[in-house]
Amino acid sequence: MEQMEQPGEACLSLCRGKFLELLKEGRWEYVRRVNASGAVMIVAVTKEGELLLVEEYRVPLHARTVGLPAGISGDEGEESTLQSARRELEEETGYRADACLVLCGVLLWFLADAARLRLEALKALTLCAGTVIPSLFPFMTVTALLVRLGFGQWLAPHTAGLMAPLFRLPGCASSALLLGLVGGYPIGARTAAELYASGALTCAEAERLLTFCNNSNPVFLISVLGVGVFGSVRAGLWLWLLHIAAALLTGLLLRGHGTDRRSVPPAISFQAPSLSGAFVSAVRDSASGMLSVCAFVTLFYVLAAPLRGLPGPWAALTVGVTELFSLTPLLHCDRVGFVLAAGCAGWGGLSVLCQTAAILDGTDLPLRPCVLGKLMQGLLSAALAVPLSLWLL
Repeated sequence: MEQMEQPGEACLSLCRGKFLELLKEGRWEYVRRVNASGAVMIVAVTKEGELLLVEEYRVPLHARTVGLPAGISGDEGEESTLQSARRELEEETGYRADACLVLCGVLLWFLADAARLRLEALKALTLCAGTVIPSLFPFMTVTALLVRLGFGQWLAPHTAGLMAPLFRLPGCASSALLLGLVGGYPIGARTAAELYASGALTCAEAERLLTFCNNSNPVFLISVLGVGVFGSVRAGLWLWLLHIAAALLTGLLLRGHGTDRRSVPPAISFQAPSLSGAFVSAVRDSASGMLSVCAFVTLFYVLAAPLRGLPGPWAALTVGVTELFSLTPLLHCDRVGFVLAAGCAGWGGLSVLCQTAAILDGTDLPLRPCVLGKLMQGLLSAALAVPLSLWLL
């Protein structure tokens, strides 16, 4: 028998197994877990909203009990609390909850670092109030008003000769492309959704348009990135031209996306509403959309906070993949920074994709074409920026 020294009375180890150890201390005999580092209990809810419970026989009670999935952390070797929770849930119920456990980890992080997160959220809200809303809300309102008043239908005959052979789209789709290039994210997607809702586009045409019409604001590319990071308006203009070229190339490469439901474009019968009615509707819908945009900007700005501490270009790359507004302070005025700026601006970030998903909510348009298009545009932008950076910087 091995004698273990502990504060107070001497504790004797009577027997030790893989999971349990029998101990004697004075007149008392008891067991303890050998490798346990803690305990976990999982509150798991299915997609149908059902709470998962476990029925099992408890020897001390000599009865069956119903309770939440739970277990010991550390019995299976070195593992984190989240890993233990994942293991116990799968062992006891057969369910896996990887996404839920990630969210639990994020929640624990929020609780553990609440003071810092409040500061990050305050910065994000200040960014929304000082930059995002003033630069984006007027564009959202004007573009919504233009679509309601028939701007796409007016533009259709003037651009059909280019849009149809190049992108297999009717002329009215050019309004989403033009407004998206001028207004920035998510104006292009919003205009495409408006055109689809008005009947100007089929579902396949709207999906095809979504692959390349949602683009970054030229003010952000020229002023914020060009002047703010690279100290040159010329660098910003080249970033914007690269952005446009990558968007058009994406549209050309994905022109076969989707299956058309019609062989020839129909004659669109459009009756514009009254100016006052269109204005009120545009402001109301834009305000609702603006709220969603600011919510996602704030959320992803906070989530990107720990990524900003990564070493070297990894910080800029991971933050740029997540959220664009946090990218600027992390870029360096060199060739690597130029390529990263072009690629991340073409991709747009997870925040932009969530903003687009909010815009498309309520329609039957999927987000998948937009994700595919932004991924391709980001890669094309970075590839085009490589030779250009050798000349500019």
